[in-house]
Amino acid sequence: MGKSIIVRASILYFVLLLANITVMILMVFENQVDLIAQNAEVNSRLIGLRFRESFADTDIHEPGSALLDSFNVTSYRVYTGSGRLVSSSMGNADTDLDRTTGIHTALTRRDFENRLFHHVVDHQRRELELFIPVSTTGMTDHVVVATVMLDSVDRQIGYLYRQATTLGLLVLILHLLYAWYLAHTVLRPMRRIMTATEHVTRGDLDIRIHLPQRNELGRMATAFNEMSVAIARMQNEARSSNPLTGLPGNPVIAETLTARLAAPVAVLYIDLDNFKAFNDHYGFTRGDEALMFARDCIVAEAQSTPDTFTGHQGGDDFIVITGTESWEAIAQGIVDRFERDKAVLFDPTDLRRGYIVGRDRAGVEQRFPLLTVSVAVVTNEERTFSHPGEVAGVAAEVKTLAKQNEGSTWMVDRRGDATTQHTGTAAGS
Repeated sequence: MGKSIIVRASILYFVLLLANITVMILMVFENQVDLIAQNAEVNSRLIGLRFRESFADTDIHEPGSALLDSFNVTSYRVYTGSGRLVSSSMGNADTDLDRTTGIHTALTRRDFENRLFHHVVDHQRRELELFIPVSTTGMTDHVVVATVMLDSVDRQIGYLYRQATTLGLLVLILHLLYAWYLAHTVLRPMRRIMTATEHVTRGDLDIRIHLPQRNELGRMATAFNEMSVAIARMQNEARSSNPLTGLPGNPVIAETLTARLAAPVAVLYIDLDNFKAFNDHYGFTRGDEALMFARDCIVAEAQSTPDTFTGHQGGDDFIVITGTESWEAIAQGIVDRFERDKAVLFDPTDLRRGYIVGRDRAGVEQRFPLLTVSVAVVTNEERTFSHPGEVAGVAAEVKTLAKQNEGSTWMVDRRGDATTQHTGTAAGS
């Protein structure tokens, strides 16, 4: 199993962080070491000048420990111009360094460049080696070679280490604080959203994400919660939906109708006339096609009206629940659309004859009219209903009367007493 993107991003972030700190410290060291080296060069010249001036009142062979200590001299030797060691006040007479070149350079620079001394700085050993040519009365040319410890270099290097360490720790702490903030405000909420999503894919639609943040992640969590609710609602509707038409079935129909009976409502009960004869004549496949055709006619008319519900009670029975101001347009539209387009359901021969031939329940061959649609409309404008069963009972009476008319038709119940009135048929029928 591969690492998550959070783990990979964290590893990459810390690698880049360490590389950033390393490069920064190296740059600081490079600049500061150059400055320290330049400072050492300047200090070496000052020490050389002061040490050269001190010879005015001092025997170069016996400079005295006080003088040497004052300049922090660790090794003091006197050479002839040819490089022969004359005396050594400190350290061993033997030396590991070949000073012949330095002695020659010091004498040459004195003669041709008027230099008072020649110096060499050993940065690694933190040492300054001074080559000071001396000429006194009655003496040949001599060169004093003094090794001076550069304590200031060590102090500056130590300060540099402390400075770089402090700076590196400061940068590290700032990055860790930012990483903590990023993890707290982004990575953790993302992980919670991802975990919740995995729960949803396993069917747990009750999962909710509580993020108080008022940013993109907070809005994402809110949208996720709303999505979970919507999916749960659609899942519940799908479980009770008709498998053929996909419309909500009886449980959802009853729930919807119960909720809407408290306000003005119109209920349209729709079924197909002579559907059994059609199904027996053409077979179940063509019968399913007829049901899908009826569904399309009903949905096409109902969906144009806001707050309208369409369901399938089973078989050839459909239902539309809408407002009391829009039911007539929907009922008339269903009847007109069904009559206008139903020719696609029949064979040309049956369509020309205007009927189909089939057998009744007794097995006797009969002629049956072509499919028509009947719409029974019940409203609560003139009466009060407390239960969906009461509405269905009234609709059954109205539908029985509507089927007595020829062709596709609709009929509405307006009874506050005992009469049924107001019938509509397909346009032009």
